[in-house]
Amino acid sequence: KLYFPVRCLGRSMEWEFEFTRTSGNISFNTDIPIPGGFVPLTIGNDKIGFVNESLTDTFQIVNNERTRLRLRVTPAGADDRLEVFVNDKPLVDWTGPLAKHKIEPPRTDPRNPSEHISLFTHGPTNYSFRAIRLRMLNGGTAQTLRPTTKPN
Repeated sequence: KLYFPVRCLGRSMEWEFEFTRTSGNISFNTDIPIPGGFVPLTIGNDKIGFVNESLTDTFQIVNNERTRLRLRVTPAGADDRLEVFVNDKPLVDWTGPLAKHKIEPPRTDPRNPSEHISLFTHGPTNYSFRAIRLRMLNGGTAQTLRPTTKPN
C-alpha cells in the first residue's frame, strides 16, 4: 500500500496519476479519505466502483498501456460527488454519501487512513505508477508529512 505523503484536510480534492499494469490481470484500489475511515475505490478490468456498487462496467485495463486516471471529490450538499476521468475523458459522475461505503481502519494502525489517499495493488499483478499529483480544492488544505528540506 502506497500512502501519499500528505494529510488531506477538507472534503474537496483531486488526485491524478498515470499507471501501467506490466503483468497479471488483477485490479488495484485507491482509497478516498473521509472522516473516521476511508472508501476503497476499485479500479479493475471490468469496473470502477465501490466494494458493493459498480459505477461503470466499461473500463478495461490493458497490460503495458499507460493510462492517466484523475479523480475529483467535492461536496454536493449533504452528499459527495465523485468524478473519474480516464485519459481526460469523463467516465464516472456519481453523487451520494461516500460514508455509506466507509471502512474504519484498525485502531492498531499507526497511520490514519482517514486523512490519506493511497494506492493498493492486489495479488500477483505488477503496476508502475507515475506522475502522482494531488490538488486540494475549495479551501481544503494538505499537510506534508515529510520534511521538504534537509534539517541543519
